[in-house]
Amino acid sequence: MTDPDDLAGATICVLSGTTTELNLTTELERRDIDFEPLSLPDVDQIQENFVQGACDAWTADKSQLAGIRGSWPESEGGPEAVRILDGTISKEPLGPVTRDGDSQWSDAVNWTVLVMLLAEEFGITSENIDGLRETSEDSDILTLLGTPVAGDEGDEPAPVDPGLGLPTDFAYQVISQVGNYAEVYERTVGPETPLGLERGVNALWTDGGILYAPPYK
Repeated sequence: MTDPDDLAGATICVLSGTTTELNLTTELERRDIDFEPLSLPDVDQIQENFVQGACDAWTADKSQLAGIRGSWPESEGGPEAVRILDGTISKEPLGPVTRDGDSQWSDAVNWTVLVMLLAEEFGITSENIDGLRETSEDSDILTLLGTPVAGDEGDEPAPVDPGLGLPTDFAYQVISQVGNYAEVYERTVGPETPLGLERGVNALWTDGGILYAPPYK
């Protein structure tokens, strides 16, 4: 079994009352694949049924499956005993959320992610950021890092205030402390971690992915 098309006739465990349950039915019906869903109320029950052979497959968000696989009990063969199929049957973007109505906080959270993407695009890392801050002549990099940039003729160089209600060097603080998006990804969920997730469509738009940050101006 290597692809969702191989699930014909399979019993598939799924968490009840979730969009995953709906996605499973929608996608396999679209592919004209007969299957038997086994909807269960919590992950522990799903894992118990999966181990006992009550279901042939288990569907969930790919990041969740990666986490489950990474911590699969050694008594059941460890992570190598289970595999995640290559096919993707739904689009379920995941990201940070904020409480509705607090636009300033939402902007701060969103731009924390966006500046990490811009840093990756510009080649800024937690390792080289201090050197670039001192030596770069790229106005986009200087603006992002809160370094004074020359304005109109006669004006004193000054850092650009993005209007987020944050210090003008907030992007520098984020990147220097946790890294750009690639550094964070590789450190937390990348191929060399227990989760072992490839970037895939989570790559930058410049690398064929879908991640894109607007200009920081």
